[in-house]
Amino acid sequence: MPPLNLLPDHSAAAPPPRALPNPKPSAPKP
Repeated sequence: MPPLNLLPDHSAAAPPPRALPNPKPSAPKP
């Protein structure tokens, strides 16, 4: 059951870091 708790934690930590790199590449474009 411990492995299941680690899975949801990784999913929640993945969205935030992905949203950060998005605005960065968009800034250098304009």
